[in-house]
Amino acid sequence: MDTQKQTLENQCLAFGIVGIALSETGLLGLIFSIIALSKNKTYRATYGETTNKTKTGHALGKAGLIISIIMTVFWIVFTIVMVGATISGVISIQ
Repeated sequence: MDTQKQTLENQCLAFGIVGIALSETGLLGLIFSIIALSKNKTYRATYGETTNKTKTGHALGKAGLIISIIMTVFWIVFTIVMVGATISGVISIQ
């Protein structure tokens, strides 16, 4: 197996792991999950096959993407609620 193929496999897996690990942050997890899915697509288009590492990276990328989208929506709603509560005087900042 050539080194470029191994490198792309490892990148797919690594970005999937980082994507799922950072999925709670929202946007960072979203970015890394999209990169993992992109690397997997590139690998399949270039070599016409998948390996265990690319399958795992793809699964982690998808899971990270879903969790990141949910968390991004959560943080946006949370921020809007907190700003609204502060403006209306329900929460006072001293």
